[in-house]
Amino acid sequence: METNENPNPTPAAAQARKKKPRASRNQSEEGRMATGLSSCVRWQILRELAKGQALPIAELDHRIKGGNTIYHMPMLIAAGWVEKKFRILYGLTENVRVDAAAGLLDLGPLLLKLTPTVK
Repeated sequence: METNENPNPTPAAAQARKKKPRASRNQSEEGRMATGLSSCVRWQILRELAKGQALPIAELDHRIKGGNTIYHMPMLIAAGWVEKKFRILYGLTENVRVDAAAGLLDLGPLLLKLTPTVK
C-alpha cells in the first residue's frame, strides 16, 4: 500500500508541524514572568486589559494587529496576570494593580510603564 506522504518534507512543512512553545507548569515564577513578557503582542494584550474592561479574544485580536491572541493568552495566564472572567471574557487578575493616570501596571515583583502604542 502506497502513501501520498513525501518522505523528505520541505523545511517549511517540517517547521509547520513543530509544536509551538507553551508556558510550562514546571517553570519557576521568574521563568513564567519572563515568558509572559517576551513578546510585544503580550505587552499589547496587557495594555488593552489595563484599560479596565474584560474582553473576548475576538475583540483583543481586532485591537491588536499582527498578533494571534489565543496563542499568547496561556502564557499570560500561567504568569498569573490574566484570567478568564466569564466564558469568553478575559481580564487582569486581582493581583495586578493598574495606575491608569501614570500608565503603570504593577505585576507584583515587576512594575511596567505602559507607553501608548505607536501607529
